[in-house]
Amino acid sequence: MENDFDLPELGEDALPEEMNGFRRQQYETVARVQGDPFGQASQQWTYRRDAVECLISVDYPYSTPHDLTVCYTNIGWKVIDPQILAAEDQAADSRADGPMGQAALRRPLYGNAMLLFNHTNLNGTTNAILKDEVRGTTDERADRRWTSFFRRNADVSSAPSKSEATYVQYQLFARSATEITPEMLAELRGLFFEAKHHLKTRLQSSPDALRSP
Repeated sequence: MENDFDLPELGEDALPEEMNGFRRQQYETVARVQGDPFGQASQQWTYRRDAVECLISVDYPYSTPHDLTVCYTNIGWKVIDPQILAAEDQAADSRADGPMGQAALRRPLYGNAMLLFNHTNLNGTTNAILKDEVRGTTDERADRRWTSFFRRNADVSSAPSKSEATYVQYQLFARSATEITPEMLAELRGLFFEAKHHLKTRLQSSPDALRSP
């Protein structure tokens, strides 16, 4: 994790008052301890439409993409049908900028939820992973160990720059007392794409997108 990485406070108006029929309720910043799996810092916007409440969040910093479903499992949510949607599977929306993680969630007394997430580094590369997919087979793990060994002994000039190594996480967590239908899921994906487009545009245009606190 990049300890000197920070983002400017984007503010409530970084996202529109209304998106896809959802109305903005509030904006807040969250500071956590270093190494917290939800990110050392977050900026969060809450939206609501009828019985569906959405938390849209930009979380940072991360040294690599990580599996956000694990975080929700650890706080009591049951993860159902987690998957990675490749960019070509999202071709219906021109704002999709890379793979996206998706999972349905369920928790007693909390209802149903849907999670959408991915990570983008400062060079604009987007990725999303699930822990089981990253783990791979035994042979793949062994191959990665050898690759890692040789990489550690390679010329340091080949090491990634800070901007390549530092990732920002974008997520949408939608909660509903009723089942989230396929039609609602499609609308939530549209909300995620639109929100991320606004946030990425704001960050890329900011001269203080990377700064030392």
